[in-house]
Amino acid sequence: MEGSISAIVRPWYRQFYLRRGEADWSSDHVSDDGYASGLEVIDGFVYVGTTMYGSPTGVVVNLRDTDPGPHVSADRTADGLLNGDGDLAVLSWEPGDDPVVAFGLPTGDLLLRVSWFGTQEAAAHSDAEFGGDDRSPERVVVDLWPRPRVPV
Repeated sequence: MEGSISAIVRPWYRQFYLRRGEADWSSDHVSDDGYASGLEVIDGFVYVGTTMYGSPTGVVVNLRDTDPGPHVSADRTADGLLNGDGDLAVLSWEPGDDPVVAFGLPTGDLLLRVSWFGTQEAAAHSDAEFGGDDRSPERVVVDLWPRPRVPV
């Protein structure tokens, strides 16, 4: 069941999204806590914050059999629960844009952990406040794994 994909997203206003199946587009429901942590999961819709305003950013999505544990070299991490069914679309910023890439997922709820790398370099980059065509030094890794079953 394990697998991995890589993509380059074009965030805008320091954000990009993940969307599972036909989940509602929920970018207008992100809370202040979600913006502060860089992650908010709203059922099958996921807001992911970035350091740079709009520069191309590398994203890796990993499907794991079990919790891989935190990436020890990550600048920060945040965890959530992804509900719903269907493939996971990695999206830039516009609701009507085609997915950058889609990734097949197993049925059922999945736990997820987002890890950010290179955030200090991204914050110091000359395009950090306005975005540009240079690729961001920041990299985002999304790990997904099945939610453990609770014995009844």
